[in-house]
Amino acid sequence: MIPNRWTVSGTVALATLCLLAVAFAGSGGAQTTAIQVDSCTTIDGPGQYVLTENVTTDSADSCIDIQSDDVRFDGGGNAVVGNASGTGVSVAGVSNVTIENVTVTNWSQGFSAANADSVTTNGVTARANSNGVVYANSSTVTLTDSTVDTNADDGVVANGTDDTTVEGNTVLDNGDDGVDIDNASGVVLAENTLSGNGGLPVEVTNTTDIQIQSAATNTEPDSTATETDEPA
Repeated sequence: MIPNRWTVSGTVALATLCLLAVAFAGSGGAQTTAIQVDSCTTIDGPGQYVLTENVTTDSADSCIDIQSDDVRFDGGGNAVVGNASGTGVSVAGVSNVTIENVTVTNWSQGFSAANADSVTTNGVTARANSNGVVYANSSTVTLTDSTVDTNADDGVVANGTDDTTVEGNTVLDNGDDGVDIDNASGVVLAENTLSGNGGLPVEVTNTTDIQIQSAATNTEPDSTATETDEPA
């Protein structure tokens, strides 16, 4: 009888170990490994992506083209350099996208989000483009802790957006306005440093429900810091 007892116990122990192994494997499978990117690409599936090196291209298209919901793109501290046309990192027609830790330079638009929802751009640099960061016809867009400087036209543009937050950014020495808000609603500008821009630090037109809490100086010390033209 003893051998049978040990056989049963061994079977139970083996089954328990198998269950533990399955549970452990399931737990490990839930962890997401970032997909490595080392060149211009179209991201058409959800997940985490990381840029592993600087990318320079002569293409007139978007370099990092995000066409999927639920994407986190980490630039890894690298730069995406263009040829003065196209877009460095673009988001179009999707939702729940985060872009972080990347520099875009020498593009028509450094970063853009069009017809998108829930797009967060954090800790990025848009430098020496035509326009730095452009949000168009999108909702719940956020730009935080970023640097937008020396772009030929506007630094940050929000056109036709709902629920836009621009907070904690440094917006310097852009050729036209530092921040240009048009035809938007639900805008928060907070704790940004805007200086040396060729136009206004903040220009607001045809916009409702806006809160401005920013340090703002302009090229000319006696110029109007903020121009607003809100509908009655």
